Order: sequence, then structure tokens, then C-alpha cells
Amino acid sequence: MHRDVLTVPTTMLAADALALMRAEHVRHAVVRDGAAVVGVLSERDAMRFGARIGTTWLVHDVMSAPAVVIAPAASVSEAAHVLRARRIGCLPVVHGGALVGIVTRSDMLALVESRGGASTQRPLPRGEHLPRPVRCDYALREKWP
Repeated sequence: MHRDVLTVPTTMLAADALALMRAEHVRHAVVRDGAAVVGVLSERDAMRFGARIGTTWLVHDVMSAPAVVIAPAASVSEAAHVLRARRIGCLPVVHGGALVGIVTRSDMLALVESRGGASTQRPLPRGEHLPRPVRCDYALREKWP
């Protein structure tokens, strides 16, 4: 769980929120209405709206709501199950109505990797990305037997 969570208000312009997410190198922002967690804004939300995100769309219009949250006492397997079953990328961690952290799919993958033994690869600094895989042109590839 990460305790440092990017939060945005429902009334913020969606384009500004997405620019902030990119600047912070995060894929999810927890959306608040006052102190209440009401939703999540993700890169997926931005892709769903695409070019329609302009100067008039607010976070409230674009976010995924209601927020699917989890308690700090939940187990890792519970969190993984919710992420997979709901097909979501993050879970805000809420205790007594207060946001205390966030768990992401990347956190789960890092945990699996760490339990698999010592990694010989260097960790990527925050914001550094792996190269994209080469695309396969399905029209040119050989047919399966």
C-alpha cells in the first residue's frame, strides 16, 4: 500500500487532473468530494473519453464511481481478488471514512516478484517506463498448424 495518494476534487477540470497525474507519474487519482472518497480517475477513464476531454469536462463527468474501496485489515489475497474480479487497477484503502492509502495492480505484481526470489534486474526509477513490445502483424505471421 502507498500512503502518498494523489487526490483530486470532483470539480476539477478532467484535463487538468490528467495532466497532474502525468506529471506525478501515476495512473490513478482518488476523487474526493470534501473528505469523502467518491470515485477514481484512471488513465483508462481518459482513454474511454479520448479526445472529448476538453475544457468543459469535470472529473465528476469522467471518473469511475462509486469508488471500490478496501479496509486496511484486508488480506493481500482479498485485495487481489477484488482487483481481478472487478477488473480495476487500484483500490483506495479507507479506514473510518478516511483515505489512508492505495493498493494498485503494480503493487501486487511487485509483491509476486519479490516473493519469487531475489531479482537480478535493477528497479525502474519512478516515471521510467519499459520499452513497448514489438507489435505482431497478424496478417503476416505464419498460421498455426
